[in-house]
Amino acid sequence: MPLGCSDFDLKLFQFAIVAWSLWVCRNKMRMEGKFPKWEILLCDEDRRKLGECRDCVASWTRNFSQKRCTGADAEEIFC
Repeated sequence: MPLGCSDFDLKLFQFAIVAWSLWVCRNKMRMEGKFPKWEILLCDEDRRKLGECRDCVASWTRNFSQKRCTGADAEEIFC
């Protein structure tokens, strides 16, 4: 798939290596708890909105886990 540059296959392969290495490093940082807090780069209003969204999703997951174990059949399967 030539796009007007020489050695396109080699350049695509190099890009894939760099993208993969960044992905692996990001996953490792996230698992070790060293991932940067990107929310500090947001303005105050956007940071507040992000916090509201995070709280909303957290309440959804809490409600889901509580509702999941209601009823006799559900307790046998899920709990």
